[in-house]
Amino acid sequence: MGDLIQLSAGSKVKKWKIDKKLGEGAFGAVYKCSNPKGDVFALKVEGKDEKIQLLKMEVYVLNELKKAGGRHFCNIEDKGQVDNFNYVVMTFVGLSLADLRANAPTKKFS
Repeated sequence: MGDLIQLSAGSKVKKWKIDKKLGEGAFGAVYKCSNPKGDVFALKVEGKDEKIQLLKMEVYVLNELKKAGGRHFCNIEDKGQVDNFNYVVMTFVGLSLADLRANAPTKKFS
């Protein structure tokens, strides 16, 4: 596991402007970003030298779901490699499951 990729608010990855970090985990981070028109998306990053390429797997799964007619999944808007990291831009769906659970009256889903 390599160093986490850190992007600053206001910086750019290709045409995508980074707005803020949403979270991070063992293999990468997720940022809220926007395109030149101001549309909001989620941008996930991971180091290009990670032994387990989770973003590649995630893109594959989402593309297969789309081919199979799945409608309730994020759309991939862009993907690629910049400098020392891989990135995927996808539909921004709002709060994470952890945030939704934390905001629930009973702090659980069921």
